[in-house]
Amino acid sequence: MKTVCTLLVLTLTILVGTEAFATGALFVKDIRSTNYQAAPIRFYDAKAIIDDQVATTSIDETFTNTLSVTAEATYIFPLPEGAVITELAYWMNGVKYIGSVKEKKAAQQAYNDKIRRLLDPALLQYAGDNVFKLNIAPINPNTDVRFQITYTELLKYEFGKVNYKFLLNATSMSPKPLERVSLTIDAYSQRNFLSVTSPSHGNFTAHSITKVNDKYYKLAFGDEHYLPTSDYVMQFETARDGVDMNVLTYIGAPQDSLGDGFFAAWITPPDNMNNQYALPRSIVFTADVSSSMDGKRIVALKEALNVFINELKPTDKFNIVVFSTGVVRMKPDVVDATEANLIEARQFVDKLVALGLTNINDALNTSLGMTFSDSTTNSIVFMTDGMPSWGEMDSLKILANVKAMNTKKIRIFSFGIGEDVNKYLLTNLAAQNNGYTAYIQQEDSIAVVIANHFKKITLPALQTPAITYGGLQTYDVYPIILPDLFFGSQVLQLGRYKNGGTYPVTLTGKIRGNDINQQQDVVFPTIVGGNKSVSRLWAQLKINELLDQITKFGERKELVDQIIALSIKFGILTKYTALYADPDDKSTDVIEETTTVENATIQLSAPAPNPSSGTVSIQFTVKTNVAGSIVKVSVYDAFGNNIATIANAYFESGTHTLQWNEVNANGEYLQSGVYFIHIESNGATLIQKIIIIH
Repeated sequence: MKTVCTLLVLTLTILVGTEAFATGALFVKDIRSTNYQAAPIRFYDAKAIIDDQVATTSIDETFTNTLSVTAEATYIFPLPEGAVITELAYWMNGVKYIGSVKEKKAAQQAYNDKIRRLLDPALLQYAGDNVFKLNIAPINPNTDVRFQITYTELLKYEFGKVNYKFLLNATSMSPKPLERVSLTIDAYSQRNFLSVTSPSHGNFTAHSITKVNDKYYKLAFGDEHYLPTSDYVMQFETARDGVDMNVLTYIGAPQDSLGDGFFAAWITPPDNMNNQYALPRSIVFTADVSSSMDGKRIVALKEALNVFINELKPTDKFNIVVFSTGVVRMKPDVVDATEANLIEARQFVDKLVALGLTNINDALNTSLGMTFSDSTTNSIVFMTDGMPSWGEMDSLKILANVKAMNTKKIRIFSFGIGEDVNKYLLTNLAAQNNGYTAYIQQEDSIAVVIANHFKKITLPALQTPAITYGGLQTYDVYPIILPDLFFGSQVLQLGRYKNGGTYPVTLTGKIRGNDINQQQDVVFPTIVGGNKSVSRLWAQLKINELLDQITKFGERKELVDQIIALSIKFGILTKYTALYADPDDKSTDVIEETTTVENATIQLSAPAPNPSSGTVSIQFTVKTNVAGSIVKVSVYDAFGNNIATIANAYFESGTHTLQWNEVNANGEYLQSGVYFIHIESNGATLIQKIIIIH
C-alpha cells in the first residue's frame, strides 16, 4: 500500500504544480498489484454549450486497459480554473451509471468495500488546484472503459473579448495517438456577435466556424490518429452600447426543492469610463532573475520588461528592481522616463542572467521603499515564478511583511512567468494589495499580453464598486465585497432573488474620488426555467465563502456541515465530498444500449458462486402462470459482446439450474474479469453480473 500512495502522491504533486504537466493521464494496474502504467486513450469527444458567459462542457472519453488482467484505473486530469463538475457517469455492459455526491470518507469507504468484493464502482475526488482524480474498477483485461464528465464554468471577459479554453492538451500523455478527437461548440448570446474566432486552431483544416444567425455560432474541431500539442481556445466579442448589463437566471421546478430564483449578473462599463481620470504613473518593475528563471523564462522575462519599458510615456516615473539571492536596483529611486533613462533601462535588461536563489521578501520591501507621489498612479509590477528559496521563505510571513510595509497602499500586480508558478503566493500578494494576477504562458504573445495589461494596471480603477437591484429582493449575494474594477474588466455577482419583474440595476463606485453611476433596467423572470448552471455556480461561490471562513476561524463543524450539505444538494465536489457511482444503487442507473425489464413470467437468480473460479450455477424460474417458455441463456462481456450461449430451449414451469464451466463459444476458458448472464424469454431480458477469477 505504501508504494501505491507514493506513486499517486508524486503524480498529484507534479500535476498540481503545473498546468503544463497536468495534462491528463490514465494509469492502470493489476487489481492485486501496486505497479501502474500509462494507458492509451481511444476516443475523446467533447461538446460545449456557451450561454453568454456560462459554458457547460461534457467530455466523453474511452480508454483501453492494455493489461491482460483485471485492472483498476486511476485518471488524473485538470479543469479550467473555477470550473464546477456537475456530473460523472460511466458505462458497463451498456448501462450508464451516474455518480452522486457523497461525504468524502463515506464515498471512499464504499469504493474500497466494492473493490474488495470485485464490484465496479467509480469514485471522483478533488485533488486541489482544480485537479481531479477518478478511480474505476474492476476493468476487464484488454477492454475499453468509457466515462463522461460534465463541468460548468464562468468565462472571463477581458479587453472587450470573452475566452473559452478547452484543455485539449489533457490527452497528450496518452502512449499512442488518439483514434478520434472531436470538439463541438454551440455559442449563444443575448447580444449580436461581432466576432467569433479560434486563435489556437482557426488555421486548421480540421476546424470550422459556422454562423447560424447573429446570436448563434457553431464551431467544430476533429481529427483521427491525433495527439494534441496545445489547448483549444475560442474567443468572441459581442456588441455593446455604453454600459452592458447581462443577467442569466434559473428558477427550479417545485420537485427540485431549490426554492427561490438564482441570478448571475455581469456589468461591463464603457471603455472610456476610466480615461478621463488618467494620471501620470510611477511604476516599479520587480523581476526575478534567480536560477529557477533560467532558460525560456529569463527570455520571456526580458521580453516582458522591454515591452513595459516601450509603453512608458515622458510623464511617467519608473525603476527596475531585480532579485535572486540579493536585490539590485537600476537606480536608487524612481526616475523620469526620459529617452536617456529608457536606453539605460534596455541595456540593464539586456545584461540580466538567471543566477542564484530567490529572495522575494527583500525584493518587495526594496520596491515598496521607493518614492511614490500622491499625484501619480502608483504600482509595482512583480514578475516571478513565485518560488521563494532564500531569506524569508514562508509565503504567509512574506504576505504579512508586505502588508506591514505597504503603508502607502501601492497596488501590486503579480505576473507569473512560465508554467510552474506558486499561484497561492502570487494570487494573495495581488489580492491583498488591490491588484490582480496574470500568467504568461509559453504559447502567449508576450508583447500583446503585456501591452493590454499595461493599460489595465495604469489607468485608475473603479474603487469600492457596488451593485444595487432596485426593488428586487436579493439575498446570499456573492462576492459580498466586490473587488476594484480595472480598465477592460467587468464585475460579476451571483445571488438569490424572491420576486421577479423589471428592475433598475445600478453600478456605483469612485474613480479618484469622483462618483460613478451606471444604470440599466433588467428583467428577472418569475417562471420556472432558465440556465440551471447558474444555481451551481452560485452554490460554488457560497462554498468558497464558507471555505474562506474555515481558513480564518478553523475547521468548525457547522461550517463543514454547510459545505457538505451544499455539495450534495447542488452536486459539487469539494475537499469534503466525492462523486461516487455505484452499480448496486439502481437510482443511479440509466439503461441505454441494453433493454432490461422485469418479466412477469420468469425470474433469474444471482449466479453462484460469485466471484467464481470454476463452474457457475445459473438458476432461473419459469413462473406458474405459464405452462412453459422458450428460454435463451447467454453470456456477454462488459461491452455487450455475446461470447457464449448456454441454453436455447423450451423449459416447463418451475425452477431450473444450469452449469457453465466458464468457456466461450469456442470452448476457450475466459480470462478474469466482469461478465453478464442474460436470460431472454417472452421478449424481455434479465441480467445478472458474474466475476470470473482464474
